Amino acid sequence: MSGKTVGHQAGVSVETHCRIVGSVAREMIRRLPEWLRNEFFSDGSELVAAAHDIGKVSPGFQEKIYRSIGKRRGIVGPELDKIIGYHFAVSQAAAAGFPKYIPEILGRHHGSNPPSVDSSDVLPRASGGVSTAHQREVDDLRSSSRRGVD
Repeated sequence: MSGKTVGHQAGVSVETHCRIVGSVAREMIRRLPEWLRNEFFSDGSELVAAAHDIGKVSPGFQEKIYRSIGKRRGIVGPELDKIIGYHFAVSQAAAAGFPKYIPEILGRHHGSNPPSVDSSDVLPRASGGVSTAHQREVDDLRSSSRRGVD
C-alpha cells in the first residue's frame, strides 16, 4: 500500500513512511535539551508521530493515490476518501480507545478537525466493502498495537 507518490509513481509504503516519521521524531526529540524533552515529550511521543498516517491504508485513499499516478486498484471509488473525512479521520477513528488526546492528535495532523471521527461510523465506511477476513486482520493489528506488540 502506497503512502506517498514521487512524481508519477508510487513512493514508499504507508508502513515505511510511518516508520521513517517515527524515527525522525525520535531523533529530533533526542536532540532537544533535556529540560525541554522532559517538559513537553512523554515517553513514546515518537510513536504518535509514527502513527499519524495509519488512515492511509483505507481503500478510498489507496484508490485516490494510485489513480493520481495513472493506475487503478479497482477496490472502491476514490471519492470514498473524501466521503469518510479523508485519511486523517480514519487515523483518528482507528486510534479510538488509545490514551487521551492521541486519537485527536492523529486526526488533526493536517491542522483541522476531520469532518467525522466516530469510529463506529468511519471505520466501516472506510473499509468500502473490504472482505471480512481483511477486516479481521485490521482488527488484529489494532488490538496488538494497543497491547504494544510489534
